[in-house]
Amino acid sequence: MSQPPSFISDLLYNADGIELREYDGQSLAGYVESPEDTSGLTFQKEDGPDWLNVAGDDTLSGIPLHSNVGENIFTVRVENRMGIFDIVTMAINVMNTYSGTQGMEDLLGFAAQWLALNCGLCGGADLDGDANVTISDFAILAHNWLVEWDDLPLTVPL
Repeated sequence: MSQPPSFISDLLYNADGIELREYDGQSLAGYVESPEDTSGLTFQKEDGPDWLNVAGDDTLSGIPLHSNVGENIFTVRVENRMGIFDIVTMAINVMNTYSGTQGMEDLLGFAAQWLALNCGLCGGADLDGDANVTISDFAILAHNWLVEWDDLPLTVPL
């Protein structure tokens, strides 16, 4: 009789995501114990926020939005060729990107990371992807803030 594949824990914590950036977390096969080769397993998302896609081959993809910032909870499933399966809860924390589109909230978050160097994700303030928080990132924040607020009517008479 075929043994079921099983996840290594009842709750999995996958890699953090970043708002408005393609998700790059650990594949689900890395969390599965199976008596057979994992190539015979299929994966799917049973429940959770729409931004995350789970491909049958265990690949995770998607782009979280501002509304997804914080902890996101998913239910995922692994199934073998015999139809025997296991289900687990997976948590992914989505970090805020201080892009400027959220106004003062973004400015304050960005300011807390100002001039951080070699900081990897830089707490969501590295907007140009160079692992530093510099004037280049501030320019992106300012541009996004101005574009976001450009659609509002002027309240001061010209």
